[in-house]
Amino acid sequence: MIRALAHSCLDPKAPNWLSVYARAEQQFGSRTGLPLVNGLAQITVSLLRIKADDLQILPSSESIESEKVLPDERLILLMIHHMRRNHFIAGYDFLMELLLGEVDDELLEQAHSFANRHSCGEQQPRSHKGIIGKRLRLVPTVNKN
Repeated sequence: MIRALAHSCLDPKAPNWLSVYARAEQQFGSRTGLPLVNGLAQITVSLLRIKADDLQILPSSESIESEKVLPDERLILLMIHHMRRNHFIAGYDFLMELLLGEVDDELLEQAHSFANRHSCGEQQPRSHKGIIGKRLRLVPTVNKN
């Protein structure tokens, strides 16, 4: 999604950013997909504001299964990965490496906001039952011997 969003901003001939929102909605549903891509769009726009044409991103046409990832993409993914798991110091370190040691408060706030909204850390109650996600359930088996 980040590749497609970046290229839609950088290249007028690239597919429109609306197609990224449509794909996210189709893949994750509107309740999850639209806020997800919106958060990534804010991060991407800030990265482009800071790094402009120096942001190393492969064309969005590259297969997602491809193991080829450019250094900036790797740092962005590691930053998001760690921040979503409540490892903010590690995420901050990857962000600083991406920005060559320069602090950008707006981007840092967007990354924190995205990580909090789409956390992979401790489960947080969101439903009326106070539980989200899957729970481990033990099913007793009957010994037929």
